[in-house]
Amino acid sequence: MNSLRSLQDQCYRAFLLGDAEALLPELVSREIPAPISVQVYQNNARETYRKALLASYPVIERLVGEDCFRGLAQKYMRDYPSTSGDLQNFVVAFPKFLFELYGDSDYAYLPDVARLEWAAEEVQLAGESERIDLDALSRLDPGRYANVRFSRSKSARLVCSPYPILSIWKTNQPGQEADVDLDSGSEQVVVRRHNGSVELNLINPIATSLAAHLDAAETLEGAARALASELGNDPNFNFTTALQQLTSSGLLSGFVVD
Repeated sequence: MNSLRSLQDQCYRAFLLGDAEALLPELVSREIPAPISVQVYQNNARETYRKALLASYPVIERLVGEDCFRGLAQKYMRDYPSTSGDLQNFVVAFPKFLFELYGDSDYAYLPDVARLEWAAEEVQLAGESERIDLDALSRLDPGRYANVRFSRSKSARLVCSPYPILSIWKTNQPGQEADVDLDSGSEQVVVRRHNGSVELNLINPIATSLAAHLDAAETLEGAARALASELGNDPNFNFTTALQQLTSSGLLSGFVVD
């Protein structure tokens, strides 16, 4: 008789990988032949994982089609087997999986759309962070602005892509139908939880660069200098506008003064 660990491994290989050769001799056939019983479990496993992926990535399914998505789910199930009883953990690596498949193809936008969908999923499950206290910031002595350090909101994500990912996401919602020009330019999207709902909004590339400098734990003065060095020749460069966009986007949740 096989050990429990060996039997579990045989079940895993049979139900998820389709390799039932080692398991079949261990099964006792009654009314239903053993191979058919295994197929029932195989189908149940595949459908469970497919539905888990679909719940988090409905736009990807609409973009690639139902049949292709089913095939992707089966391959993902084999390449990234679940290591947790929580199906939420199973779907985390799907954007990485899509990048491995499509990163160098005409469908290279798919991983970024998936990252956007996963950000929305994370934000939906996250506790809602307090918004930055703009009144307190406005009352701050101007002489202390240089030493302000901002913190990121736990209920917001920034997803950047060379593709128009928010436009793609919007036109692939239920009831929507439109073509998106993939060459129309990059989009930087703040995904945030606000009043119990998930909101997706664009911010401009300069605000995105400022967020990166602030993430590096730079003070406001340090971030301003770094941004000016990076974008000083850009005619659209306006530090105040970029900071205002960040503080109103929900991406920042608080500040401290050194």
